[in-house]
Amino acid sequence: MKLHSLWTGVAVLGAMLIFSTQAFAQLPVRTRSLQLNGATSGYFQQTAPAATTTYSLEWPASTGITAGSSGYLRVTESSGNFTSQWVEISTSLVDGAGAAGQVAYWSDPNTLTGDADFTFDGTNVTVGTSGTGVVIGSDGTVNMGGVVLTPGTTDYTLTFDNATAAGSYYVTPSTNQAGAGTANYIYVSNGDGTGSWVASPTTNLEFGRTAGNGTYTQTITPTSMSATATVLVTWTGLSANIIQVTSQTATSFTVESTAPLDITGFINWQVNF
Repeated sequence: MKLHSLWTGVAVLGAMLIFSTQAFAQLPVRTRSLQLNGATSGYFQQTAPAATTTYSLEWPASTGITAGSSGYLRVTESSGNFTSQWVEISTSLVDGAGAAGQVAYWSDPNTLTGDADFTFDGTNVTVGTSGTGVVIGSDGTVNMGGVVLTPGTTDYTLTFDNATAAGSYYVTPSTNQAGAGTANYIYVSNGDGTGSWVASPTTNLEFGRTAGNGTYTQTITPTSMSATATVLVTWTGLSANIIQVTSQTATSFTVESTAPLDITGFINWQVNF
């Protein structure tokens, strides 16, 4: 009797185990979470608000999830199904690194990088901070209308102070513009198109019939006396004298507006008392 009861209990227990296995193997249609029990527990949970939303999760049918190689990532999405495969990070995803304040740019099709010569601090963009030249142009080349800035030992500023009209500033190729001059010097154009500051431009000095006033003072030695004297050269508009030379003794000569005077070379005259 006892043996029969024992076998009956074993049969009932077996039936319960089979029923439990089938119940867990076939989840109800409306179950929205799957509990995984093991050494550590976790779960998959459907978080979509609509109960009718369906998802498809495909696992490899034959090979399963195989071990990957270093530098690979195993997830991708294809055709609406979440499939698992290994992809190489260095070629399939965006990689690279930079530094704070550097402006990122592409160094190859999938790599972002930065450089200390190209930075932005939230207010100013800085380029060429380590001696690198900067090319500003439509295509980044020097011979296509670009502006090339090269760093030097001091800072210079080119300012266009004309807010009411547009225009162009032309500089002839291979022509250097003179910098700041010296007091009492005159800027003279050379034969090759360049210019220079000259202290005593006594040759090829010309006065033309140009409207306006000007004064030029020079210390000379008259031919009739050994002491030096200072003469004053003035030119005025077309309605008055073109040039007037006056010595310290008030002896003067005048060239009228109807007879302009062009002087080339040295000027020699004699002061009579």
